[in-house]
Amino acid sequence: MNFIGVDLAWKVEPNLKTALVAVDEDCLPVATDYVYTDEEILEFVKRHCSNGCIIGIDAPLVVKNRRGRRECERLLQMYGIPSYPANRDWLTRAFGGVRGEILVRKLKKLGIELKARPLPKTFAKAVMEIYPYSALKFLLKKIPKYKNGKKKERANGISDLRRALQKVQPPLISGKLASEKDLKKAADLLDAAVAAYTVFLSWKHGEERCEVVGSEEEGFILTLKP
Repeated sequence: MNFIGVDLAWKVEPNLKTALVAVDEDCLPVATDYVYTDEEILEFVKRHCSNGCIIGIDAPLVVKNRRGRRECERLLQMYGIPSYPANRDWLTRAFGGVRGEILVRKLKKLGIELKARPLPKTFAKAVMEIYPYSALKFLLKKIPKYKNGKKKERANGISDLRRALQKVQPPLISGKLASEKDLKKAADLLDAAVAAYTVFLSWKHGEERCEVVGSEEEGFILTLKP
């Protein structure tokens, strides 16, 4: 089994890339990539899913509501975790549609099903929605500023986050993942690594370490327990 994290660009554009990270059953890095298209994402998945995989995607995968926020986002907010209120009107206006839904349909053709609760420690080909910020909120006492701020502050935040993730149990060995000169790529790959780590913990420990908020029908998010 491999565990794949996808920091999905919500729109296909020349300047927007999707970060991909795969780890194995020991939570050791297997592969990374930084791509544009759904086809490139699917090729990465096919290379690393032959013996089963669970994919964690950082993007809305099920959006039924036209306005407002989904129930899963409301529930996360009760934990003090803010998020963008995903709804069809906003996603269509800002990004031209719900890319996560399209990707889920393409993954289904590969035999990878959207599942809120795949059984721990069993063979699976499943995809789940992840929100890396919520995972980091429960993993770390303080989240380094690795995505916002001045260049030096972001570079320091990326280094601090890498070190912090090596100290969690089990450790997430993220390595450099990307050159320090490309801070956007490094941050995106870290988000993908956290998404992979979250689905890994769900497979390894089930409800002991993880929790699903929401439903497959209306949208769900896999997160870590407080």
